[in-house]
Amino acid sequence: MGQFPAYDEKYFDDSHLEDINNLWFRYSNYPLKQSIRKYVSGKLKTNPDPGRDSNEPRLLLCSVDVEEGETVVFDSNSDNSQYAYDKIKKQYKHTINYDQGLMAEHIIASASIPLLFDYQWIPKEYDYQKFARGEEQDGNDARHENFRPFWDGGLLSNTPLREMISEHKTFWEKRLGLTMESQYLK
Repeated sequence: MGQFPAYDEKYFDDSHLEDINNLWFRYSNYPLKQSIRKYVSGKLKTNPDPGRDSNEPRLLLCSVDVEEGETVVFDSNSDNSQYAYDKIKKQYKHTINYDQGLMAEHIIASASIPLLFDYQWIPKEYDYQKFARGEEQDGNDARHENFRPFWDGGLLSNTPLREMISEHKTFWEKRLGLTMESQYLK
């Protein structure tokens, strides 16, 4: 794993430039991406079909949208993740579509610890044809207009259990057709 040294002069006294304590290392997440692609066959998608008796495991990955400051949960049973709810417009600002399943980028985004790793750019819409050809979708274009930057979910929630439970509850409410009113009327 490559290390990229960076001197931190923001918060430390820089009068002792030779002090090794001010040196941070940024690591590449490329080896992790290669391992995921080697051991995970393509995309991680589980079947949420309520008519099918399935014991497939469900994968929930918690990340933080760096620009929005919102916690986002990527779900292997879902086709997209909507977040940053605008209460005035009564709609979500952002959607990440992954209709064919979670990709290596989602896993890396949930493991990219700030300062040690760069954010992971996740495309808003996946080009699965590029993926099949082995081409990268890494957000390295100058504008990043088709990508969102994500970091580890622990950035906003040390143990993102609350987000996971909330996403799980929402999933089952949708699957069973429950509403808040129907739950309280019983």
